Amino acid sequence: MNKVFLSHSSSDKSYVSYIANQFGRDQCVYDSLCFETGMKNLDEIFKEMDKTSIFVIFISNSALDSEWVQKELAIAQDKLNYNPQKLAQLFPIIIDPVISHTDSRIPDYLRRGFASYNLRVISSNVVAYRKIRAQQMKYLIDNHLLSSEDMECFYGRDEEISRFKKVFDSGNGINCVIASGFTGIGRRSYLLQSLKESQIIETYYSPPIISLDSMSSIEDLIVKLSEIGFGNYSLETVTAFSSIESKINCLVEVLQCIQNYQEQVIIYDNDALITKNGEIIYWFNNALKQIRPEVTVIIAANNNLNFYFSRDNPTVFAQPLSSLSYSEWAGLMRVYGKVRGIELAPDDRTYFREILTGYPPQVKYCVDLMKESSIEEVKSNPHLIIDNFSQKVTAILESAIPVEMREDAYGLLAFASSYGVVPTDLLLTVLRIKPSYYKIFGLFKTLTICRYLGVANEYVEVNPIISDYIQRSHFSLPSDIESVLNKRLSAFNELIESADKTKAEDFESIKYYLKSNIMAGKDIPQRFMYSTLYLSSIYDLYNHQKYQQVISIVIKLKETQAFSRYDLPVQIKIQGYYCRALARETAQAFYTEVEFFSQEDNAKDINEYNFLRGFMFRHNSEYGKALERYKRVLSIQPRHRSAMREIVIVYRGLEDYESAYEYAKTNYLSDSENPYQIQPFFEILIRKNESERKPEEERFINDMLETITRINYTRPNTTYYEVLGQYHAYIKKDKNSSLSILREGIEKFRDSSYIIKSLFDCSELFGDKEQMKYALDQMKLLIDNSKSIKVAYHIRTALYYAYENKPKDFICNYINALSGINDEAKERIKKRVSLI
Repeated sequence: MNKVFLSHSSSDKSYVSYIANQFGRDQCVYDSLCFETGMKNLDEIFKEMDKTSIFVIFISNSALDSEWVQKELAIAQDKLNYNPQKLAQLFPIIIDPVISHTDSRIPDYLRRGFASYNLRVISSNVVAYRKIRAQQMKYLIDNHLLSSEDMECFYGRDEEISRFKKVFDSGNGINCVIASGFTGIGRRSYLLQSLKESQIIETYYSPPIISLDSMSSIEDLIVKLSEIGFGNYSLETVTAFSSIESKINCLVEVLQCIQNYQEQVIIYDNDALITKNGEIIYWFNNALKQIRPEVTVIIAANNNLNFYFSRDNPTVFAQPLSSLSYSEWAGLMRVYGKVRGIELAPDDRTYFREILTGYPPQVKYCVDLMKESSIEEVKSNPHLIIDNFSQKVTAILESAIPVEMREDAYGLLAFASSYGVVPTDLLLTVLRIKPSYYKIFGLFKTLTICRYLGVANEYVEVNPIISDYIQRSHFSLPSDIESVLNKRLSAFNELIESADKTKAEDFESIKYYLKSNIMAGKDIPQRFMYSTLYLSSIYDLYNHQKYQQVISIVIKLKETQAFSRYDLPVQIKIQGYYCRALARETAQAFYTEVEFFSQEDNAKDINEYNFLRGFMFRHNSEYGKALERYKRVLSIQPRHRSAMREIVIVYRGLEDYESAYEYAKTNYLSDSENPYQIQPFFEILIRKNESERKPEEERFINDMLETITRINYTRPNTTYYEVLGQYHAYIKKDKNSSLSILREGIEKFRDSSYIIKSLFDCSELFGDKEQMKYALDQMKLLIDNSKSIKVAYHIRTALYYAYENKPKDFICNYINALSGINDEAKERIKKRVSLI
């Protein structure tokens, strides 16, 4: 008796059918699903109503005039009054904007409020579904058919919750609540618990969830909120707005819609709304200032809101979260253990004190392992818990995924990460391809590698950190999944010119299809040319080294005036990738386009201007000028990650490993899983004399070797061959193994100048002129396509001349003629030549 009865006029089927389909036949009574043709009579209604707990009447002009709806309502009222064990609640929803709660045709007993919400118009069937679903959850909890622990097992955070209640009860209105910390720390759970304990939302209510990433714009937020029932804006309508002011007004309208429905929305924010410097992005902050001080937006953010911004914006409450204390996670273990049917003694919980870190998913995973095996088995194998919750992405994936499923698992992650936010119906289609996909997805959910979004879990998203790693590593889509996506893409492309036909697609799918077309070099209708779509496509193309395609896309955006309509922060990002692509192609247009960043009157980023000028100098092998520009950047922004990475590249190009050391170390420590940070620091460390290396540095070498081997096991990469080849040369002093590994790497990665340079350097270490000559010949083949290796080629050519016993004056003149390096670097090369 836990079904929902949906009573409506036949005129309102377009509104009600969505709700019925969301519940499904097993959870609702809806005539198209439950009554056979010719069978709908009073007896049938009595029979079906006996299976229901909630009777929902959709009030419209036609429903109030419908004799049949009135009969159904009369039966429901009778059951409620005289047989409440067979019907627990009437829930009226006005769906017709011309109907007021004062309409005399609405029975008095409905106006007195059997429902938990005031009788008012709900024009969105998405919102109506959510409210009915909340009532169903309430019924299940009230009747002990569903425990509150089944919905959300929460424990602890007493101090943080108390702080929220104190601020809220002080009388200062709040319209935005933020909890910050890393994914899985319990941000959403804390936010919901705070609101429930403050009686802002009911214990059974679950707000809809959307997700924004660093590429998301105001358009994304408006359309995503509209899709979950707050507003009527499509991608096309929002893209048509020409100014940021009109978009902000649109966002204000959508946020006010949430307030008018007395609802809230949860947003997983991955650097879109809360910036890395701890401020709310201006367009969202502007919108918040124009809505009522009622809790409306609930944000689970990566970044902490800084003190000064928080102080100056009293309608925003922000709470940073760290790991649970021992007493809190021990309590969570006890409570979750009861939910899973395991009684954990105090000694059992104490045993894990030095093993668990206070990360909630780790605690729950520990209990789940006990359920699957036994408490003693888990105690005997603590590494199972430690490995699965390592801070290293590759360690998490490697320990979580069985070897025999690894290929399928990375294929599934490649699909979900490239799609972005995956509609559940598409995910189910993919999971049905092969049984292993189902099992793998189950593992992903347990380890919080994936999370649900939407109104009723209709979307799935990969943990942003893991998604970034998968995309950065360029994992390929499995052919079986690619076939499914290609069929859907082809079907969409047949309808793409028709605005009416593409409206049936959800926003996330439209984004994926359009991006696929852009990546393939196809034109798309101008009504779809919105900023995030192009920014995301340009980002991916740039990272896949499709620089000419990046250049072509941006030129077209400027020719069609689409670029000028984009918000300034989006313009800055697109122009940045455009200039980087031009620099990599050493195109003359760079010098005109880079001036975009020097226009200080337009609040452009002068630091980006200096960085890009340095980037162009570096790709023209003008290392001295590049270094000067990068250091200007660091004088303003000392932790500028890209400038620090570029400085390492320049110093290595100048053979100045000592100057590169601190930059390379900082880069590595900030991102120890990134092969592009591992390789330069590894190279610098192994070139130090063994007697000079500190114990910490020896540990770094071993850690980097272990990490890059693990990464290569998952996906072969050039850095593995560079690092392993150098390790065998400089540490093991094993010439055969070193040169063999590097030659193998060159065979696998023909265009990798780094492996070739490593082959030369290791060959020089062993005095093998034949291999040095081979490496130089290979480098020369790449110079035309990569001017940035020109300096490295000429430096090594000078060294090779010394091994060939060329006259010293000849070699010195050759070095003096080198362009792109300063006199200090030239003297350093001459010194090396004199020692040969």
